[in-house]
Amino acid sequence: MHIDHELMKQSNRSRILNIIYQKKVITRQEISRILHISLPTVVSNVADMVEEGILEEAGMAISTGGRKPVIIKFVPSARYAIGIELKTTGCNIILTDLTSQILEKRNLKWDTFVIKDVMKETAQITKEILTKNNIPRDKVLGIGFAIPGIIDEETLYLENAPNLGIKGIDFNQYQPLFPAPIY
Repeated sequence: MHIDHELMKQSNRSRILNIIYQKKVITRQEISRILHISLPTVVSNVADMVEEGILEEAGMAISTGGRKPVIIKFVPSARYAIGIELKTTGCNIILTDLTSQILEKRNLKWDTFVIKDVMKETAQITKEILTKNNIPRDKVLGIGFAIPGIIDEETLYLENAPNLGIKGIDFNQYQPLFPAPIY
């Protein structure tokens, strides 16, 4: 069986990020032991993510003999995400960092739900939040919409959202309004 090298690299990276997120602080050696990934693979992945600014070295751990291991942790402000919950009477928009801490929250209200107007308004507020918080667009992982309905996540096609009174909407048409990928 042939395993795609790039797929394996992405899998290792995801697993490493996940364990660091769970443990908050951890050494490369602990990552290797817990995930059963070779230490050179962990060292390489961690080095890449330190260079990208996603991880940082945060001091030394207690040594059990030999060199003291270096503690690794997330840099919460390395990347951000926007969450938008759409409702018939308004929406909630939040900005979070990598630790899911809410940095800003906005509530919008409207009298009638018109999808084109809603998308334009939420895009404008999203841009205002990023500007106010001095967050460059390249640090935004994405903008996630929570919509009560049936959506094909791959194609961003909303089949039906009866509570909102909309159906047959291709959300790809709204992507150009937003400063990051929408989900």
